[in-house]
Amino acid sequence: MPAAAHAQLAAPPRVVATGLSTPWEVVPLPDCRVLVTERPGRIRVLVNEVLQPAPVYENRSAQKFLGLALHPQYALNRRLYLYETATRSGVRRSRILRLIDTGTTLQLETVVFDEGIGSDGSHDGGRMVFGPDGMLYVTTGDIHDPALPQDPQSLNGKILRMDPEGAPPPDNPFFALGGDARYVWSMGHRHPQGLAFDAAGRLWETEHGTTGEAHAPPAPNNQGHDELNLVVRGGNYGWPAVTGDMDDWTIRPVVHSGPAPAWAPGDLAFAADGKLYAPMLNGAHLRALVPDGAGGIASHAPVLTGFGRLRTAVPDGAAMWLTTDEPSPRLLLLGTRTCVPPGTSTGPPPATPPAALPAATPRAPAPAAASATAAARAATARLTAAVRRAGLRRLVRTGSVTFRAGGLGPGRVSTRLSLVRPGRTARTIAVGKAAPRTRAAVAIRTKLTPSGRRAVRTLRTARLRARIAYAPATGPKVIRTATVTVRR
Repeated sequence: MPAAAHAQLAAPPRVVATGLSTPWEVVPLPDCRVLVTERPGRIRVLVNEVLQPAPVYENRSAQKFLGLALHPQYALNRRLYLYETATRSGVRRSRILRLIDTGTTLQLETVVFDEGIGSDGSHDGGRMVFGPDGMLYVTTGDIHDPALPQDPQSLNGKILRMDPEGAPPPDNPFFALGGDARYVWSMGHRHPQGLAFDAAGRLWETEHGTTGEAHAPPAPNNQGHDELNLVVRGGNYGWPAVTGDMDDWTIRPVVHSGPAPAWAPGDLAFAADGKLYAPMLNGAHLRALVPDGAGGIASHAPVLTGFGRLRTAVPDGAAMWLTTDEPSPRLLLLGTRTCVPPGTSTGPPPATPPAALPAATPRAPAPAAASATAAARAATARLTAAVRRAGLRRLVRTGSVTFRAGGLGPGRVSTRLSLVRPGRTARTIAVGKAAPRTRAAVAIRTKLTPSGRRAVRTLRTARLRARIAYAPATGPKVIRTATVTVRR
């Protein structure tokens, strides 16, 4: 007899919502609301499985809203990450925004990553997931440029890995190369559209193959060959030189579609029944793939057809959300949800009452000690990330570094950068301050002192200690420090 989850996923789906415009990502929330990104630049919400008419967040100047991901500690900090494509200064680029969920709307907190992911309006990637390591994994497309996927200093045709503040972790495989290579986790991708971790912590990815590409390999590898890949640290997946089962030095796909018919996968989900599910656009079906436990696929086959082009698949307990693409975009639910909102009694009363949702008012109350500590820690990470991105040359040239920090609440914030050298007392080289009035993000400028500017002017590398001191309007003062190595 099939497992309960499998039995649910084998049942016909139910149409939950229509009237959407290219629904691209679905995010179930712990309070049972469901967020849906619409590609033209809106995020909609379902309450009690009813689509609300007004967006909870929108940007009418954006070309695309794509991926949306919950912070691993969303229950505490209410943060989400959005992949946005927009034209700024005449150049179309993609970037990652961090939003705050107030309970009724989403508000922009800060731009987490704006390092120049190219966009051509088509092969943009845009899927994002947080891994078991707490890092954010992001897919980017090759934007039809064959030179980019094999260039470690290009952010396109890659899977990127960064921390929640947008900084590259030092254990990334190409970190020592410096520059944008510090963010690269894997390379040689064409148009990666699906990304999912399984129960063993392995990262799986689906991407579009060679169909319609002028610089595809020779026949018979110039059509189809849509892929399921098992992504490993530093892996090279071959595009544009290698695809399918071509014998080469790159990593072969675990499964591919062959030359025809093409699948054009839209997403990838790891479900409660232990299977991977890939919705197909061109193939117009949901395909179940059964991992064999050794990094391979034991079997795979369509399990749902007849609903047109499928773009998104997102598990929700034992159920699964699906979206259909144009010309008939719909939100489908496969199986039955068992979501129980926090605070709902299903037995004896809890020992302590659940925390209330943040108030959706312009002026939020001062945070408690725990949230003040978390906000100060996040601000410290933002400062170190900003300093690292600036580098010594730019820091000296501009004389300051500015970053945005949110979630602090009314109070006073002071920043300090100190130069740390072996055998010497740490020397303050830059200071800043701000007085936030709400929990919304505030810009904090940390300015070099005249002596600090002279101290780092000729250095090629410097080890700096960043210090954040936050004195909330009510509650004890919080101090957090972190060190960062900055290169010229």
